[in-house]
Amino acid sequence: MGYDAAVNDLDVSNSNSPNHVDPTNPVTSVHARVVAELGFDGSLHRTKVNVYSGDNGRGAIRANKVNGTPADQYFMVGNAGNGSGTQPVLIVDDTGVQLATPGSDGSDTVVGVQQGTPGSKNGFQFGFAVGQLGFAADKSGKDDNFRGLAIFNNTLYVTKGSGSNGINTVYQVGASGVLPTRDTASSTAFSILPGFPSNPSVNSGANGFYPFGLWFADANTLYVAQEGDGKLTDAATSPTAGLQKWIYANGTWSLAYTLQKGLNLGTAYHVKRLSDRPGNRRSAQHHRPREPRRHHDDLRRDVDREQFGRARSRSESGGRHYGQGRCDDASGERSFRCRRAAGFRNGLPRRVVRSRQLRWRLWPDEGQWPRPRQRRELTGRRLRSNQDRRGSLIVRSDRNLCWPRIALQAG
Repeated sequence: MGYDAAVNDLDVSNSNSPNHVDPTNPVTSVHARVVAELGFDGSLHRTKVNVYSGDNGRGAIRANKVNGTPADQYFMVGNAGNGSGTQPVLIVDDTGVQLATPGSDGSDTVVGVQQGTPGSKNGFQFGFAVGQLGFAADKSGKDDNFRGLAIFNNTLYVTKGSGSNGINTVYQVGASGVLPTRDTASSTAFSILPGFPSNPSVNSGANGFYPFGLWFADANTLYVAQEGDGKLTDAATSPTAGLQKWIYANGTWSLAYTLQKGLNLGTAYHVKRLSDRPGNRRSAQHHRPREPRRHHDDLRRDVDREQFGRARSRSESGGRHYGQGRCDDASGERSFRCRRAAGFRNGLPRRVVRSRQLRWRLWPDEGQWPRPRQRRELTGRRLRSNQDRRGSLIVRSDRNLCWPRIALQAG
């Protein structure tokens, strides 16, 4: 998600949404939030939504043919409100889970049963409220400050992991196997997955639960990116921060373990070669604390032993469906000699090779461009020039698996 704003506009993330202006917001500018979707043919589609006024949308996901109907929907999560005093009703209406119709501007609708009394300072929420579990009412609109979302088995799941209100945990939105629609949005109930934390966020502490991204490996295995409380010193020492694996058995979820090795939690880092691109004014030494969020490359890096362990074993023993390459690069960044291992064909995942609407090309390990013979694209044509590098999306290779570094460019 992004904003309908010009380049270099200031305070856009705290701006008001159109028709949802908070008079107490010190930022007076107005900008619609935008869901952007990149098509397989390289086209960019955007849908403006009038939600998350005063704050920002954290994520969006598209569901096609919702519940077997011809309709497609976006589901969004985020927070609203940058003013003072009691949250206006229209601002509370702007937060939490929202849905919209792709391509239809302003078609947003809040998802969730109304909790509390509109206009109240505390307890007025859409979706979930701590009062449902017997806790004292929180600031209106803040119990549903969601940030991550996923759809599995036609069921929507969201996470809350920030703010001093509400409960940081994983929620199920609606009944199992049924996605919310515009007709059912106002009657959709939220529930915490059994076994996940259910104490208020204010009691979480440095070693508490701060979930962001989530990914279902199957119906009984859920991976959660737990990024910690955002403090650098805590990230390096917290036993709970990292990639958590949860297992479902006997009607409840339980934490199996937390993966931390190789994530370099609490370690400052910089983006390689960032300042080498023409016109880039940002320094290559731009640092920020390292933390797990919702990036699929981070998820795959740590689940490869379970998800692709058999594929790698078969490749090293000469399995007929896998190549003979051995992943033995001590640096952890896999090279071209490994590209056929673990179910890859011609250096690419098998499911990706079938797509001919995009051109994929391999990247080497140490930033050196491959020889012309290695620079083939999916269509069989070679790259036109080194200028094709500019603007490509870089996907990092995995540390424990032969997941090649690739660049995606619309063809």
